[in-house]
Amino acid sequence: VAAEGDVVCIEVAREARAERAVEVHEVDGAGRGAEDVVAVSRAARGHLHGGELSTSLDAGLWNKAWDGFGVVASLSVTASTVHPDGPGTSASLPGLSGVLRNLTAYYEKDGISARISQRYRSAFRGEITGLHNARSFEEIMADRQIDMQLGYEFATGSMKGLSLLLQVNNLTNSPYATRQGNGFGEIVAPAIYNSYGRQVLFGVNYKL
Repeated sequence: VAAEGDVVCIEVAREARAERAVEVHEVDGAGRGAEDVVAVSRAARGHLHGGELSTSLDAGLWNKAWDGFGVVASLSVTASTVHPDGPGTSASLPGLSGVLRNLTAYYEKDGISARISQRYRSAFRGEITGLHNARSFEEIMADRQIDMQLGYEFATGSMKGLSLLLQVNNLTNSPYATRQGNGFGEIVAPAIYNSYGRQVLFGVNYKL
C-alpha cells in the first residue's frame, strides 16, 4: 500500500518473437561473387519475456518522524529462448542481462542532502573481436556498483549561499571481470579482472 504522493509503476511482462538469419554469399574459385546469390544458412528463433517494476517512496508521507527520507528503486527481469548460434545450442543473446536493478536511499532536509545508490547488472554474453579478427565471445561478469553523495547548503549567516558536495563513485571498488570463450560460443576460462579504484570528488558552490 502506497501513501498519497508515492509512485509505483509496474510494466506487464511482454513477449516478442525474435528471428536472426545469417547470410552466406556464394563465390567462385577466384573469389568473385557467383551471380550474387545469397542463401540463409541458419536462423535462430525464440521469444523474449520481461517485466519491470519501479517505485518512488517518500517516507515522510508515512510517518512525520521520517520526513526527508525516501527510496527510489527499479527492477527489470528478462528471459530469452533465442539461441543465436542455432537450434540445439545453449549460447544466449549477446548483451542481454537477465536482471537489472537500481536502488537509491536518500535524505534531504534543512540543507542536508545524502544519498547512496547501488546499480546491479547480472552477467551477460559480450561479443568481441578475437584472434585474426574472428568473432569471439566473453562472459561479462555480474557487476554491483555503489555510489555515495553528501552535501550541505548554508541557508543563513555569513556563509549563506555556500554549498559543499562530496561524491564517491564505486565506493566498494567493484571490479570489471570477464570469462573467455573458445570460439564455439562456450565460456571456458577467466580472461580479465580489473579494479579501477574509487573516484572521490569534492565541490564548492556559491550563489550570490
